[in-house]
Amino acid sequence: MAKQPSKKREIEPLTVRNPRRAPIAKPLYEPPNYVAYGIFIVITLAFFSPFLFGSGFLWEDFLEQFFPHEAFAARNFYDGVIPFWNPYAFCGMPFMADLQNGFFYPGHLLMYLFSGGELTARLAQFFVVIHYPIAMIGAWKLARQLGIGQWGGIFSGVAWGLCGMMVAHMIHPNMIYHLAWFPVVLMFFYRGVTQRSWLHGILSGIILGLMMLGGHPQSALFMIFYMACFTAFLLIGDLRGQDAERKATAWKGAAIALAVVVIGAGIFAIQLMPAQELAGLSERATSSYQKSLEGSITLGHLVTLVVPKFFGVVTGNTPQGMEYWYRPETFYFWETCIYVGVVTLLLAALGLASKRLGALRWFVAGMALFSLLYALGDSFIVHPIINKLPLFGSFRVPTRMMLFFALGAALLAGAGLERAIRSDDESPGLMRTMWIVGGIILLLGFLSVSGTLGGMFSAPAEAAKATGAAGIAPLLIGLGAIVVIWAGLRRKMPGAGVAVALLLLGTIDLFIFGVEQNPSPNNPEQIYKRNDEQFAMLKTSAPDKLFRVKMRESGAMLMQRNQGPYSQIMLFEGYNPLLLARRVPPAQAAGQPGNYEPAYDLMNIRYAVRIDTATRSAGLAERATAFAHARMLYDYRVADTGAIKKMLGSGEIDLSKTVLLEKEPSVKPDGSGSGTATINHYDPSRIEVKVNTDKAGILLLSEVWYPAWHAYVDGAETELLTGNYSLRAIPVPAGNHTVELRFESAAYSTGKWITIGTLLVAIGGAVVLGVRGRKKGGMEG
Repeated sequence: MAKQPSKKREIEPLTVRNPRRAPIAKPLYEPPNYVAYGIFIVITLAFFSPFLFGSGFLWEDFLEQFFPHEAFAARNFYDGVIPFWNPYAFCGMPFMADLQNGFFYPGHLLMYLFSGGELTARLAQFFVVIHYPIAMIGAWKLARQLGIGQWGGIFSGVAWGLCGMMVAHMIHPNMIYHLAWFPVVLMFFYRGVTQRSWLHGILSGIILGLMMLGGHPQSALFMIFYMACFTAFLLIGDLRGQDAERKATAWKGAAIALAVVVIGAGIFAIQLMPAQELAGLSERATSSYQKSLEGSITLGHLVTLVVPKFFGVVTGNTPQGMEYWYRPETFYFWETCIYVGVVTLLLAALGLASKRLGALRWFVAGMALFSLLYALGDSFIVHPIINKLPLFGSFRVPTRMMLFFALGAALLAGAGLERAIRSDDESPGLMRTMWIVGGIILLLGFLSVSGTLGGMFSAPAEAAKATGAAGIAPLLIGLGAIVVIWAGLRRKMPGAGVAVALLLLGTIDLFIFGVEQNPSPNNPEQIYKRNDEQFAMLKTSAPDKLFRVKMRESGAMLMQRNQGPYSQIMLFEGYNPLLLARRVPPAQAAGQPGNYEPAYDLMNIRYAVRIDTATRSAGLAERATAFAHARMLYDYRVADTGAIKKMLGSGEIDLSKTVLLEKEPSVKPDGSGSGTATINHYDPSRIEVKVNTDKAGILLLSEVWYPAWHAYVDGAETELLTGNYSLRAIPVPAGNHTVELRFESAAYSTGKWITIGTLLVAIGGAVVLGVRGRKKGGMEG
């Protein structure tokens, strides 16, 4: 008989693993939110302590441009005046319309309020520093919104807040404002588009608009470009997916994305529209393509992703022997500073290789790579193509788009840290990725330390020691990060321990790079006050002290470049990247090309620098030939712009008697007459002149013509002509008259109402949607 199969159920033997090889996993400790806030605050206090508590002061553009202009704005704000015009630099130029001054940025308005009209360097620095914890918190929140855990989010916050771009550009506060708020804008933007939430879209638009008021249009343009690409990526994913509801509502996501930009532009209108008026009259209106390439990186700069100070540095107090040697222009250091940290780079590679961010990691990495290729300028095809898009050609320094790279690296690094501390999302390629990227980092660090890298770049002999030392920190920190990540991937360390170790290494990495980048021992306030006291006799006051000063000559400079706005001294010079094309009449002495003394007479330059050739010392000398700030003329000629420039350049016109106009005046002088013109009120928005003349004549002021200025004779508006190419000329009939010039910008008025209307609608809409959402949530609960 055949044997019957047993009905007994087969039982497979259990395999008991060695507990030493497979320990029971403990739940990963997740720090609460208040710990994250505490970390960001402590890091801010430690990193920026010289500016908050010590003797460090910001330098370069903060000293030369930001501080004196904001002191000027604070003084006017406290006096209840909007400073539309700055009469104290370059013979006068628009102030509020110059976006970089950011007069209506909420942070600036608070700064003006706390200043009491006397802005100090400490207070100005504090308002710059406060944006760094905002940047860290924003990047942390964005990372959490994208699905990155708490530890990874904290790392993303630190990596973004202390990256090379954020630290090197601390001397450019307007840029820092944009970089600080961008992650917050993106966080609400992402929720708005993906969740089809009008509320979050509106909040993103409000923050975008307030951010843009900070005054760095190039960053704003790049950020809007990023959001446009982000929208396309998200909605194409929805349309290609299987979710019918998301496909059907894709139009809503696009509408919300568009609304964000419209709201932002609407809030920005109060400064954008006057800025557009200024842009068309500025030298930048004719900027060349070659100008747009300034500040591009080369392939050689990629070395600084690992060894940031390989080419030297330019700091507020550059150590001897560490001077920047790669390019002759010092500004190339901070404009090409692309360092994000070796720990960040290593973790970012891990984050890209893992699946923590899903398909989103490819967008983040793609935009980072795109910005890197764009930053290469003419060395690659991306910049020449993108530069043809509207507005992109108006800016220089393509490397500023590397904000995409820095933010992408921070987010991917957060995802990489999460992968290193968690056992899910297994991928056999992670360890290989770590060894490849870590090996490149260690190799570059070793080549720098050994001097081989310096030889490859033909580093000057005096820089050899510095280039070698620059590789020590990246080499050691990179090695430490590799060991910790290996221990995390192999489960040799608790997840929280790995997270803390990597966070410490990443923070130390960025501290070593940037903590000494910006502190300078020179207090801007003391510098300006010292000059303020020394040149007190040159301060403007109507009616008896209205004249200009030329304080530079043959390399000699008697005061700070923007001393004028701080001290209320009307300077012929100044310091500003954005200048009016028509500033000074091109008048020269007859038969003496290059002798512009007649132009200085027209601009009422009463005092000018004179160099003692024997002692090579510089001092101020009075110019007796300077014309009065306001005077009546009775002889005129009419010609087109080109002819006027030629006549002024020939020196054949008697400018003490004749004014050159570009159109016939409404009141026509007959060539004879006499009269007086006395200025009895002068401020950045209004000038009042008392005129007494026996015949009709032309009132000519040594003030730069600008279309937003309007002229009134006895309260009735009259024409404001251009006199002698760039000055203000007003036809005045015979008799005693009060002539007023008022800054009344139609662009500002229109922009103001657009801003107010946009804010009211946006805030009202957000409140209504928020209340509805709460009620709906309560009903569902």
